[in-house]
Amino acid sequence: MKKIHLFIILITSLLLQGCIHEPVPKHVQIANKIMGKVAKGLYEKHGLKLIVTGGSMMHEIKIIHLSFTSTKSLSIEEARKFILECSKIFLDYINNFPEIKLYLNNYPATEKNIELSIFFGINGIEPISPYVSFVSTSSSDIRYYIKKNNEETKRVLIETYQEALQKAGMK
Repeated sequence: MKKIHLFIILITSLLLQGCIHEPVPKHVQIANKIMGKVAKGLYEKHGLKLIVTGGSMMHEIKIIHLSFTSTKSLSIEEARKFILECSKIFLDYINNFPEIKLYLNNYPATEKNIELSIFFGINGIEPISPYVSFVSTSSSDIRYYIKKNNEETKRVLIETYQEALQKAGMK
């Protein structure tokens, strides 16, 4: 009988713990607002559809991450310009949002503070070489992935953000 009571108490305490919600920290609320604005802006400008949000925001905002899908078919050169333009829009939203300054690890935010991923394809079918299947920027690097016929998608190029700016004539 004692085991049954102990079991009921244990289950009840676990259920009650699930009902306790800690408030979302202010810096995360602000980051969520910015992610929503960036997603809306990139959807309106480029038709990008948001699929993932996240980042590194334990005590302050170090990184904000967004992933999107796109139906575009782009070469490496076009994907380079595209992700750089989208990254600039992303950074502009962050740096022009006054509430966030207090919570950023560093201000103004730079490419080191964002991670942006764009998956290309239509109805889940990724484009095949020479088109880029996936492009991402993280840790100040840009990575390009291409799928060749009947092969796995593979990274074909990695370059620094600054190299990409130079190659795209945007520096």
